[in-house]
Amino acid sequence: MYNRIQHFNEFGVKKIEERIKTFISEGQDLADLVLWLGEDVFELIRNIIVEVLEDMDEYLRNSDFRKKKWEIVRKDEASLLTSYGTIKYRKTYFKPKSRRKKKIFIR
Repeated sequence: MYNRIQHFNEFGVKKIEERIKTFISEGQDLADLVLWLGEDVFELIRNIIVEVLEDMDEYLRNSDFRKKKWEIVRKDEASLLTSYGTIKYRKTYFKPKSRRKKKIFIR
């Protein structure tokens, strides 16, 4: 999560400052400024959510408990639709290492 916040501090804040300067110098509509700022903040929120989900995924992949009971099947891209927009992230799929076979009794 901290990587995305640092990135936003380095680049996002500059972008917001530019938008505010443009708003003032070009005398643009306040609605434009509100939309621009909303887009920037929503992007930050989406990026934080992606980083949290991918950090959780990495924790599960490296977990000793998971390694004992579950094996990795594959890693794919997944997406979520949120109120802040669509979030795309990498997700690992697991399956149990041992599957008990059910006995079928025929009468």
